[in-house]
Amino acid sequence: MDLARRKLRQREWRRADQATAAAEDFNRKKPVGTKVKYSSIIGRESEYDVIGETRSEAWAVSGEAVVLITGKAGCVSLAHLTICNAAEV
Repeated sequence: MDLARRKLRQREWRRADQATAAAEDFNRKKPVGTKVKYSSIIGRESEYDVIGETRSEAWAVSGEAVVLITGKAGCVSLAHLTICNAAEV
């Protein structure tokens, strides 16, 4: 394996490790059923597509930490979620 391909593989492994760590951290802090707001476009928190709750523990897939939420088919990235505060529940 040439050097460029080896470096690419190492970056992929690092990203996978980071995603796994992010999912594990989310699971430690937020149980299934946590109220969340989902935005399909990161940075547009004023325009939420779905306000629901988590319906699974988070896990890593393709270098991304993801979770299932109510009101959305399939998994969504944790980067697209905002945790609801007590007043929003």
